[in-house]
Amino acid sequence: MGQAKPFAGQRLSVLMVGHPTTDAVRKALPDFTAATGIDVDLEVVPEADSVPKMMLEFSAGSGRYDVVEANSIHVKGFVGADYIVPLDELAAKYGEFYDKTDFVPGYLTPNVVDGKLYGSRCLAKVRS
Repeated sequence: MGQAKPFAGQRLSVLMVGHPTTDAVRKALPDFTAATGIDVDLEVVPEADSVPKMMLEFSAGSGRYDVVEANSIHVKGFVGADYIVPLDELAAKYGEFYDKTDFVPGYLTPNVVDGKLYGSRCLAKVRS
């Protein structure tokens, strides 16, 4: 991007389930913040609690989360309810940070609905 901390002052609210992947994300957050300037508020819940929590927040239109980790089986329903937004424009705009070949096709494919990318490794941008 050519500048230090291009998103300085930005904050993301992220909901994830307790999982080794989440542990890796948590460990990488200081480096992510140092590189981007983005502070991340990470909330971790048990998997059994994640969908009810998302549905409550989504249906209330709370705007509490910017990004959620959801099992890909829920993506199509979240798209149909207009709870999440496609990531195609962001992937194109920040292409230096997104390489489709970095993702296992079996994880990526269920996150494509009507030709639009809604998540990668089950992370989705919440409609704001």
